[in-house]
Amino acid sequence: MPLVLAPPTAKGRKGRSTWIDYDDLARVHDYIGWERAAAAEGSWWRPRDPLFVEAPTHDGALINGTRRRWHSLTPAERLRLVAPGGGSALLAVQAGGKPFVDWATVLRRTAQRIRDRFVPSFPHVHPHATRHTIECRRAPSAWRLVAVTEKLIWDQWAQRVYLTWLARDIRYAQVALLEIRTRAGQTPPDPLVWIPLETFLMFSAKVSKMLKPVGLDRPGGH
Repeated sequence: MPLVLAPPTAKGRKGRSTWIDYDDLARVHDYIGWERAAAAEGSWWRPRDPLFVEAPTHDGALINGTRRRWHSLTPAERLRLVAPGGGSALLAVQAGGKPFVDWATVLRRTAQRIRDRFVPSFPHVHPHATRHTIECRRAPSAWRLVAVTEKLIWDQWAQRVYLTWLARDIRYAQVALLEIRTRAGQTPPDPLVWIPLETFLMFSAKVSKMLKPVGLDRPGGH
């Protein structure tokens, strides 16, 4: 389903349109109807210089008495929005209705749990990296097949995604290899050295597969 990003909130202040899966959107609506509703109920949260929202519609609302369109609001203004029923008008809220913005902590703690329980070499994920998630979700359709010829078609956007994936997997393999050297160099060797070894073998295999030559029809015959 289409997902429009407003110019003030997008990279380079250039609006763009992407998409969201139906199932993901359904989970967002579940959050709005249950967890978010419980967190914002009866909220008295007020930011400095609040912007009170009245009569909201799909396109905009009365904000402090003036009609504004949603796509014109800057990130700073959005953080000051107070919903008609109280609490922040943003999607993600904390208990008490305050807007939730500390995604860096969420990602840091999640990565640490993964390292502690599953993959010791799992890297830290910064919030900036999550903006590439949608490209990774779209990647399976990037190298697309033409139904009639069943030939792969060269796509510059797909090439960018491919190179991003390749660099990421090489980095994961490098991190795992360094951990293998550290654990194997201990006296006696760490018995859990098999964990980063398994990670290294997995990502090395992925890199090897990605580097396999593929016949493509490129523009201009290049």
